[in-house]
Amino acid sequence: MTQLMKHNFPTEKKSLSAAVKGRIESVGFRVENVIFRSRPRYPVTANMYIPEGAENCPALLFVGGSAPEGKFDKNCRRLAAELVSCGMVVLVMDSAGQGERSLFTDVAASDGIAGNPERERELLAAQMKLVGESFVDWALWDIIRAIDFLESRSEVDPEKICVAEGQGGTACSLLSEVETRPLAIISEKLEENPENAPFFFSSLLDMDLVAAKRKISADIVPEQLQCTPAGAIARLDGQIMLFDFIRAEADEYRVRRPEFSKASLREMVAEMLNISVNASVPVNGICGNIDGCEKVLLKISAGESGESNENDFSGNEKIIELEVDDAEEGTKKILQSVKFWVSVGCERIDLSAYGYAAIPALFAALLSDDVENILLENAPESFDSMLRIRIISVPAAFMPYGVLKITDIPQLVELVGAKIVK
Repeated sequence: MTQLMKHNFPTEKKSLSAAVKGRIESVGFRVENVIFRSRPRYPVTANMYIPEGAENCPALLFVGGSAPEGKFDKNCRRLAAELVSCGMVVLVMDSAGQGERSLFTDVAASDGIAGNPERERELLAAQMKLVGESFVDWALWDIIRAIDFLESRSEVDPEKICVAEGQGGTACSLLSEVETRPLAIISEKLEENPENAPFFFSSLLDMDLVAAKRKISADIVPEQLQCTPAGAIARLDGQIMLFDFIRAEADEYRVRRPEFSKASLREMVAEMLNISVNASVPVNGICGNIDGCEKVLLKISAGESGESNENDFSGNEKIIELEVDDAEEGTKKILQSVKFWVSVGCERIDLSAYGYAAIPALFAALLSDDVENILLENAPESFDSMLRIRIISVPAAFMPYGVLKITDIPQLVELVGAKIVK
């Protein structure tokens, strides 16, 4: 039984709407090109290798790793051919970002994304964070529904389903936390030595057949066997891409998100960032003469501005450079510095932030009553705008998980009275 409490999965399993889009017959087995929906209008593409006369056979779900070709990868096809020739059903599935499930097939090669599943997944994962979704959870749900699909096929023994993942994949390492149905979850990268794969399943296969089996070349499976005429589900009519799901959620939050008071929003932001506003944490690395300080300007950057990190301790006005690496720890670092200067009697503390360092600076200004003024230069327009472009430059570390459920940058700017310089 699937356990759904630890992750943000759908509360209900909808129809798979499975269909066979193509079929090729070979000696001793056939290959079906299948498509099913892990969520409504969200398709998963796969090739299913079925032994001749198969009924109640053991099965392997092989989840694509980082190979751009996905289920068409030569080693994946060779692995499937080796196992199907030994009497095992094999479902080779495209993971999001590879094969027919790449969403960046139309971008310029110079962007470094086309043909790079890992980079594509990084972009999607960063954007999904903003609406409180996890790319890993979506990948796990695809696998869970692929197991459902295998159980629905008469050729498969539902008690003998195994799962393995290709090189570069990580979802299967978490599968045992949410699924108890697989008979085995194989950690070995089977596609690296496909000729040895049958021996991992010796308890499920007829080893006499394995010993006598004919070596089958993966070249018998044509490259053009695919689910869609265009070869990419991004071009399949009536389907919704992951981009669309994310943006639809953002639209819903924007419409129904109330205008929280500053006090209420402060509590929610502190919880989101795992920050205790009243915590007393000393700041290390403060140097120079701090006596007689009247005003401090904290200049916050994320390594974008190219400015010096040297601190100016001359006179009664001090300029302190702070560099931040993410939203959560960056906000804590700013708050700790503010508390330090308050503790030594500083009468006024201002913040200035450049680029996406504006994000932790805004959070810090919201959470602290000791910040007098905040100046933002070249700051991101909004978190929502980060979802409206396909290729973003803001690091994922500056995208707080679920932030669009409670606020956005323009609201923060208004609440703290920030001044913006383009």
